[in-house]
Amino acid sequence: MFDINPSFITALACANACDALDIVVACVACECATDADEAHAARELVRLQRALVIPLFARAHSRAKWKINVKNFIARAMNAKKTRKDALNDGHFLAHERSSASAQSRALALETTDALYYAIAGTSSAKDVLSDANYWMTSSATFAGDAASGARAGDARAHRGFISRADAIAIDASHARARGLGKRLVMCGHSLGGAVAALATVRLLSREPNARVRCVAFALPPIGNAALSALARDRGWCEKVFTSITLPEDRIATILKSRPGYCEFVPTRYILEDGRVVSRSDDSASGAEEKEAMNRAMKESAGLSKPRSAVYAHAMKTYRRRLVAALRRASPASFSDGVAHDDVPLTFIATRRHLGPSPTFIRAVGVLTRDGSRVAALVRGRDIDATTCSRFKATVNGWPCATSATVLSPDALLIIVTPPLLHGAPLPSDSVCSQTDETTWTPLTVGAAGDFSMEFIDVRVISRKVLEEYVASENLAVDSGKQAQARAGALDAMEIEALRSISEMAPPAIRSKM
Repeated sequence: MFDINPSFITALACANACDALDIVVACVACECATDADEAHAARELVRLQRALVIPLFARAHSRAKWKINVKNFIARAMNAKKTRKDALNDGHFLAHERSSASAQSRALALETTDALYYAIAGTSSAKDVLSDANYWMTSSATFAGDAASGARAGDARAHRGFISRADAIAIDASHARARGLGKRLVMCGHSLGGAVAALATVRLLSREPNARVRCVAFALPPIGNAALSALARDRGWCEKVFTSITLPEDRIATILKSRPGYCEFVPTRYILEDGRVVSRSDDSASGAEEKEAMNRAMKESAGLSKPRSAVYAHAMKTYRRRLVAALRRASPASFSDGVAHDDVPLTFIATRRHLGPSPTFIRAVGVLTRDGSRVAALVRGRDIDATTCSRFKATVNGWPCATSATVLSPDALLIIVTPPLLHGAPLPSDSVCSQTDETTWTPLTVGAAGDFSMEFIDVRVISRKVLEEYVASENLAVDSGKQAQARAGALDAMEIEALRSISEMAPPAIRSKM
């Protein structure tokens, strides 16, 4: 557990230090995920770490303890593993990665000394607006009932646009990545991003009830019906997993409450202008006074009749300013001007590929199709699914090629590579991608990715004769499911199964097998 000033934990109405730290770091990550300029976002990540995160630690006031450790700085630049104590001497943030420009949801993966954060940005483009507007409710396999939940899970409905976005989030790969690092996964987001993060977290918990995951959402809109809220409440997720933070003046976050069937997903914490954090469930005398102040702020807010004021109240930067007010209320010395500890050096935060969810490729083997017009490459690895493998790329001797792909299983991906084109026509030479000579298809490199970094691997192309002899020599059993996965005109299911076996052999073993 981190040595966090207890007054901050109380000010944010948190149960422990980790919860308070998650709220502050999630705020930083969500603001930087929204920034379209990658260089500026990276700089803001450094600045906001110094302004918001470092002052949380009780020892932050000791300047001597925040001197740059040259050894740790070099280790960070080399992406070397460090102990938690060393990391805190050099800053809490370790590395980050932004999603690709083509990602459906703009996101940021941020590794800290104790957690992996997946921050999803709010509405910022026309396609985001279309997702927001698709407010009809729908059911999802995410809410499949079980013996513990009974029929309630089957009655759960959620916003169709939010569900569609959440289904595209590689939550399983993200959880596996965090678990591999020995850290917690914290899903977070603002507005649309918060709704997507919440539903993705529900999807993970429905499959893995003991998953080490939390979700922090800012300006979280209603995402579904009362059955969905009851599902979260009955399974104990409201207190242990989800944190929802809203400003009482933010009317945009509550628009969906006017639609039939929508209700609040989890209890919300409101941050008032003076920094007080209010919960509707607080029935104490002081809580009643704070709720009166909250209701007054809601009534006096500009509302949707003044769009500029409404958008300002909804902006992530406004949420950050209000969060600083709450922290300043707890410790005025630490947040006297909102940008604390200028004496603390701006630490280097590495950009690390594959920090966000992505597949891991181990080996790949390919073979010419029957007509020789394409190469079918079977790639073996981990974390292979439709969310981590939605974009593909291939090159033959440097020439870019068109691809199509099928996910066969969590450890196998079939990529079909077609010959490169030059001005819309095949290359005028058989020295590259000949229909009869598999050696002209080398070197062949294929890659796949979801919203983050693309994973590449070189393909070992074998002759079709080797594949056919292997199929003839082995008694391969293929079930009907795998037979249905075979791609017509490329490979049949028996050949795919043979490639699975061959992919696990070294080249000398293949020759001896023949």
